[in-house]
Amino acid sequence: MPTISPKSKVLVTGANGYISLQIARYLLDRGFSARGAVRSPSKGEQVKATLNDPNFEYVVVEDITKDGAFDEAVKDVEGIIHVASPNYFPDGEPDEVIIPAVRGSVGILESAKAHGSAVKRVIVTSSTSALVHPLNPVARTITEADWNDETVNLVREKGKAASGGDKYAASKVLAERAIWAFVEANKASLGFDVVTILPGLTLGPVLQKMTSPTDGSISMGLLFNLIKNPHPDPSTYTQHIVHAVDVRDIADAHIEALLRVDAANRRFIVASHSLRAQKVYDIIRANQSLLDRGINPPVGVPGAADNLEQLTKLDDTPARTILGLKIRSFEDTIVEAVGAFAAAGLLP
Repeated sequence: MPTISPKSKVLVTGANGYISLQIARYLLDRGFSARGAVRSPSKGEQVKATLNDPNFEYVVVEDITKDGAFDEAVKDVEGIIHVASPNYFPDGEPDEVIIPAVRGSVGILESAKAHGSAVKRVIVTSSTSALVHPLNPVARTITEADWNDETVNLVREKGKAASGGDKYAASKVLAERAIWAFVEANKASLGFDVVTILPGLTLGPVLQKMTSPTDGSISMGLLFNLIKNPHPDPSTYTQHIVHAVDVRDIADAHIEALLRVDAANRRFIVASHSLRAQKVYDIIRANQSLLDRGINPPVGVPGAADNLEQLTKLDDTPARTILGLKIRSFEDTIVEAVGAFAAAGLLP
């Protein structure tokens, strides 16, 4: 199917979120109009003030689990970028995150099919958690053909007793499974393509106003805790924590997926960097501007995390070749993220 037209209008759901806001900013910078879906007028006004662009508008979608929640939002847009989904690790029942993730994803496809006559492509933000359990490393390369069904089964067995991280991962697997099931069931009548983007732990600059480290995202909160940990365990300095990616690369990936014909009906992994505490410490200590701001992470063993092999590798080759992504350096990502903490007065 043809891709969206230059300067057309794109719907971005969860527009006040860390990734969504960056996507909206990049859409506007590239000449598109952006319609943000938010849960309340106050959030919409915050996004509008942050973006400060006449080509941005917002629509309120209070509950993404309701039938027809996105019926009005999808009208007169050529592209949809669906990011809205629970982004936390719940203590309660798994359905606390699973139902909104699944229902929101399927619901927006239903609305696009029924009311989005202009829609040509829908991009949905998934996660590398839908591919493999991040805390159970395996010695192999993960591709877009992989699925983290192991965690879904674990959550079904344990229910409320499952970890918050496992419940979150299960929501990502089940939501994306439901997306592709919808596409298969409706392939004869759909007027649009679907693409899923699977980011790793997303870090980098922050467009939102931050009063706490997690105001940006839980991912940024994890990075903050690495830096400020008052009693770090030296035995963990070089351990691989999770695969990470720059939020700007994720924004680029979503927009390129809207524009590239060959991206249709594919999954794209966007996560190539290995987050290790020692690497973060070394990057900060090598950056004079961060040191001049009084940021003082643990020293550890400088250089000990350099050139370490990743046991579990994520293959992001299709994102680089088909979407044309040029992945930013990990150094750039960490400097921007730490700078955002400092600018918000959260560091040193």
